[in-house]
Amino acid sequence: MARLNLTVPEKKKKKWEQAAKEHPEAGGNLSALVRHSVEKEISDSNSTENISEEVLIKLGKLGDQLTEVTERIELMETRLTSLESQSTDEPDIADLTGEVFDVLPNEKPGTPEWISKRKELDDELQAIEQGLIDDKSESVRKSRYGWEGDIEGLVQALDKPKYMVQKAIDKLRENTHLVRSTDDGRYYKVD
Repeated sequence: MARLNLTVPEKKKKKWEQAAKEHPEAGGNLSALVRHSVEKEISDSNSTENISEEVLIKLGKLGDQLTEVTERIELMETRLTSLESQSTDEPDIADLTGEVFDVLPNEKPGTPEWISKRKELDDELQAIEQGLIDDKSESVRKSRYGWEGDIEGLVQALDKPKYMVQKAIDKLRENTHLVRSTDDGRYYKVD
């Protein structure tokens, strides 16, 4: 074991000896206190370097996430610009996209929830037609035909030409992620 000599003022030596008596790991031994203190200082400086590396890694990840968010915002701005230009190019279709979106089912066609809601709409429309309920059958009729989620049902619900309804659906699908389709060609909206 190597030996080190250390010279300190007498006042400091007394202070260190008192600390050695009170320190649990020094056991009253001044040399043990010095060894422990030096090791702790070295350990603390190493942990500071590790923290700095961890912070740099986290900052790097944060920078990557910020870049991703920026790219998404730019993509959304591009889509918004596209929507704005399309709406001025074809105002009838732009207006129709909102109407189509309003009557689309909010449940995936074919699911139990969708079937249950379709039955409710059928029952309500039948009750209105039989005069059992005094209500506006036009809105129920629109809801029922639109609930099918297919182009023909949307054409009936909105009383618009098929090509316009198809264009409106296409625009909704291109410009939003809120309209989806099933394998059998039915459309629905998601929240």
